[in-house]
Amino acid sequence: MIASWMPIWSGWLLVAWLLLMVAMPLAAAIARRRRLRLASRLGLLASSIGAAVTAAVFLAQPMGWQERPTKGASRVLVLADTSVSMETVDAGTTESRLAVLQSLLNSQVTVIKQLIEYSHLEVLQFPGDLVPVEYVGGTPQLEARPGLTAIGDALRQAERLGERGSPLGAVLLLSDGRNVDGCSPVEVAKSLHAKGIPLHCVEIGRSQSAIDLRVELREPHVNAVQDEPFTLNAVVSGYWPGRHQLEVQLLENSMVLERQQIEVEDGGPVSIAFSCKAVLPGFHSYQLRLVPPLEDSRMDNNLDYAAVTVHAPAVCHVLYLGGGLDWEWRFLHRTLQDDPQFHVDAIIQMAPDRFFTTMESVQPEEHIHFPETAEAYADVQVVLLDTRAAATFSPQACEALCSFVEHKGGGLMLHGPVDRLPDALRHLAPVRPPALPLRTEKTLRLEAAADFLFPPSAMAIMESGRGLWLPAGTVLWTGSERKQAARDAVSMSLPKGTLPLLVMQGVGAGRCAALSMEESWRWRLGEKDGGTLYKVFWSHLLRWLGEMDKAPVSTASQGVRASVGEVMTLDMSVLGMDFQPAADARANVEITLPDGELRELALEPDLELPGRYVGEFLPLQAGEHQLRYHAVLGGDGTERTLFASFVARETGPETAVTEVDEELLRNLAQAGGGRFYTAEEFRRADHLPLSTNVPKQVTIRPLASSWWLLGLFIGCSLILWWMRRRLGMK
Repeated sequence: MIASWMPIWSGWLLVAWLLLMVAMPLAAAIARRRRLRLASRLGLLASSIGAAVTAAVFLAQPMGWQERPTKGASRVLVLADTSVSMETVDAGTTESRLAVLQSLLNSQVTVIKQLIEYSHLEVLQFPGDLVPVEYVGGTPQLEARPGLTAIGDALRQAERLGERGSPLGAVLLLSDGRNVDGCSPVEVAKSLHAKGIPLHCVEIGRSQSAIDLRVELREPHVNAVQDEPFTLNAVVSGYWPGRHQLEVQLLENSMVLERQQIEVEDGGPVSIAFSCKAVLPGFHSYQLRLVPPLEDSRMDNNLDYAAVTVHAPAVCHVLYLGGGLDWEWRFLHRTLQDDPQFHVDAIIQMAPDRFFTTMESVQPEEHIHFPETAEAYADVQVVLLDTRAAATFSPQACEALCSFVEHKGGGLMLHGPVDRLPDALRHLAPVRPPALPLRTEKTLRLEAAADFLFPPSAMAIMESGRGLWLPAGTVLWTGSERKQAARDAVSMSLPKGTLPLLVMQGVGAGRCAALSMEESWRWRLGEKDGGTLYKVFWSHLLRWLGEMDKAPVSTASQGVRASVGEVMTLDMSVLGMDFQPAADARANVEITLPDGELRELALEPDLELPGRYVGEFLPLQAGEHQLRYHAVLGGDGTERTLFASFVARETGPETAVTEVDEELLRNLAQAGGGRFYTAEEFRRADHLPLSTNVPKQVTIRPLASSWWLLGLFIGCSLILWWMRRRLGMK
């Protein structure tokens, strides 16, 4: 741009001279029209006029004016979107969006090079808090970051950064436009524009529809039973015009178990089902893999994971603590020993210092006695307590049994009069002493409470024939007062009122029941279906008592389906030796990633739930993650270990839709007073418009002093001399 003129002569004289210098060769060309050819005349005229014009420029001395941003006086913020959606490879391309972004931010790109020369260029990446991008040899080091893309939040952070330090010349956003979280980016763009800060947007990726097929399970978490079949249902859908044959595979531990061929028309949807059976209990991870066409633009959604928890037939561990070998124990043991749902052990006092036990873990030389530590009940769900045995309990044994019921959630069945219970155990019983003996004179019918302890199927059995009955001569314990929170499960109608025979109540985390009779074994001998009646009664009673039992260590992370790139919570709940929450434990978890790498995460105490320890983990790999929880109790250093696993998948709002949102980027550029570029347009651009508020530096220099103008004058003069010599002119 010409700022001013500094002519050697006055202006009118310079114009007159220039007109004369142009008129003279023009007149000569006209005069020689008959002697010289047209080409020669035009050559002489052009060279003469060129020499005259360049000479006039020298005489006029124009002064050039150039305005550029003052070096280092302003900043430009570049916001690079490195979310998970930027790993998409668009149809018709071989590079991911992240690779395209990396090439555009190279320091050799014209716009970036210009910004580095005149401004403080700050290249930041999101989602999450804006983090500086590291450069190695002029190339930015980019990798996908976890979290949800919030373009508005990123722009808001950039706006706040512009309030500190040197003036902000512009904000440059490079993104695919996928915005799934945070505040409205258009509103922030308007705010930037109001402050005079232009927002320029560069579209990364292609906005046209791409071929994309995906497989997705309908029920991602399935509960199954060992050795029983279960079904995994999935659907294949997406976009692919036409009719095509595809293969879907079922895998476990990277081994293909089954293949199915399906026909997909115009992208589906097509339902598919696989029938499976697991022979081992525990957590199983199955994969459904769609063998994709070569044209598929996304590979991450061609694999889905099924978290299957296979349950073994539940086993209720019952411990009988008896004061002697009576008929109730003998019949109960014989009835339940062949039932896979129960495991029954016994510790029976035969004499003051002599005990009998069926526990295989007890060595012959060991001294046998009733359990005196809560840890002895670690694997027990129900304690069947003969009140004769309870009368000999030590204070330590009473405390251990209370911890088992109140804190672990175990079930306690009292068999015999409650008068024999030590004072330390009487608060567990659903009735209060005294208990008076009563012998029945005739056979009596009992009534079971409907919809309480026994389900309808059991009620039908117990009401068939004579139902629950008491033979003549049965000893009962009467006169006990039922506690306020207790409920009758079985009772007997007498002329003076109802006599409760089986009373139950909740105690702390567990349950307790009291049976006011000692000869239920007579049911097994009474009729042809007495054995069934006896088994149904006791199996449902013991099941009900044991269903509140809590494990010493547990986790809610088992079988969880997490999303890649989203923070998840790993938790561990620990009970101490007394089955109360262990608030002083040291806990950690070892995580085996799908690629075999081992990570360790320390777990911190949960401030709201004592005994619970939590830690945040960010899965970055799709696949099954194996967990080994470990806790050391603060008291005696007892260790507790738990194995679990979870599955991470490429799911969630960040990867559910990956199409470029060009409309949003154009709206942002318009609202922000900036320009919109495609990736190729940005690569070809030579500069980036900056804010008018940026300090600028003005440079003024004489244009006549340039070497190209002098070269043009000498060139025109030499051409004129050469042509005149060639034509024989002076």
